[in-house]
Amino acid sequence: MPDNQALIMLDTGLAFEGAWTVVQWQGVDDNWHDVTGWQGRVRDGQVRWRVAAKDFGTGPFHWVIYDKMGGIAQAISTSFRLPASDNQTVTVEVSPITGK
Repeated sequence: MPDNQALIMLDTGLAFEGAWTVVQWQGVDDNWHDVTGWQGRVRDGQVRWRVAAKDFGTGPFHWVIYDKMGGIAQAISTSFRLPASDNQTVTVEVSPITGK
């Protein structure tokens, strides 16, 4: 990882290869809101986003995996906070949504 860079990383393995992912933040209203710019497809079992220093330690966030853009949610992560400082990576795993 380059100097002075913090990351969040979704690690799905190949189970969700090509699926659409969205990071969401939880507002004071307890609703989840999409993070602009932190949306994209799983490639080689992972998705990574750089975290700006101004956002260090904030949260909660979670990651949602959809079958396609605008599609049906397939998996969701537990809540997490962003890295607290440079050169840290927060790795997130997801659990499939059951009961469909």
